[in-house]
Amino acid sequence: MMILVPFLSLAIAWLLPIVAMFFQKNFFYYSFFSMLACALGIWLEYGYIGILVQKEDWSAMMDIIPTMYTLLGLALLGTVVLNSILWWRVKSKESQTV
Repeated sequence: MMILVPFLSLAIAWLLPIVAMFFQKNFFYYSFFSMLACALGIWLEYGYIGILVQKEDWSAMMDIIPTMYTLLGLALLGTVVLNSILWWRVKSKESQTV
């Protein structure tokens, strides 16, 4: 059960900017909490690796770490790209209304 919490956090990190594109009034809160959720998910994943180190479960780490490294990098990249698109869309709409 505890292993699902980082994935839930990363899913929230991707959903918040998408939701903020429809509710653009407070988009900076959505963007901030999106980055916070991504950071929390990455931190929890590395905490799980710390638990495996304490247990000295080297075979599990050899299975998990290469995939985890790639997926967490993609999660971070996706979060940054989604938030960049959000900020760009909001700023472009603000410049059109002025």
